[in-house]
Amino acid sequence: MTAFVTGGIGTSWGSICLFQYFIPRSFIPTQRWFLGGFFGGLWSFVLDPGTARATGLYTVRMSVDSLWKVGQKRGWWKGIKGGDLWVLVAAMALLGGIYERDPHAVRTGWVRRGLGVMRGQGCSDKSAVTAVDEKDE
Repeated sequence: MTAFVTGGIGTSWGSICLFQYFIPRSFIPTQRWFLGGFFGGLWSFVLDPGTARATGLYTVRMSVDSLWKVGQKRGWWKGIKGGDLWVLVAAMALLGGIYERDPHAVRTGWVRRGLGVMRGQGCSDKSAVTAVDEKDE
């Protein structure tokens, strides 16, 4: 995790300085910041597979949030009243659809139990129940 953070920050800042020195100012004047961030994000491949997924999802979430705020500030789009709630609703709908299709796709047991409670199935792990049913057959 430390290698990801330090490498990502160092690569992002280093690439910005590199772009300023070697690339003319008129060539991709605003996109070079995003390109530097992309190069900094490539450090996620250094992480071990156990933490890479969680760190990658967190990084993507923060990147999308940053893009949304920059877009609002520059007038690319307008904010929606209650927009953060709609994002939560969309995320829960997506997670519920994934859980319905394949309960094993949600890896953590306590998250599966939490989804079961929200779906009105009680505090049970649907993945463990289906695994027991498959053994009986």
